[in-house]
Amino acid sequence: AWVLRQQHLESARNIASDVIASIISRRTSIPPPSGTDLSLTLRPLREKAGIDPATMPDGLNYKPSYNEIMLTMTKERFYDPGYFVRMQEETGAIKQEEASISTFITMQYQDIYKLQEQINALLAARAALKFNSDIKSGQVESNPLR
Repeated sequence: AWVLRQQHLESARNIASDVIASIISRRTSIPPPSGTDLSLTLRPLREKAGIDPATMPDGLNYKPSYNEIMLTMTKERFYDPGYFVRMQEETGAIKQEEASISTFITMQYQDIYKLQEQINALLAARAALKFNSDIKSGQVESNPLR
């Protein structure tokens, strides 16, 4: 029983650290692939969204986080009034835009699903710890294998 309890506590700690690591990884700067200048893509979009250019580093030093990239590609680019004008009457551009938006939405759904799974695992671990600490001296834990 003691070994099982220790394994259970270790599992709960691992679940909690996995959630924290996931949050940190989404907010940490991502180094771009070698020689890639992300500022050429993201900086103009963010400037058109009204974000002060002084808050964004220049050139190859620009290392946005995953959250920043997703925010820019799914929200901030739509603040550009010329964005939709450029696509007007170009069926190919509109189809390409539909595909890219669908991809970004799918990625966000996957992120939400993963976070929900982690939340559920934390709640289950917390409930199990509480249940195990609340067992009265007269109670017997049920074990379907007995």
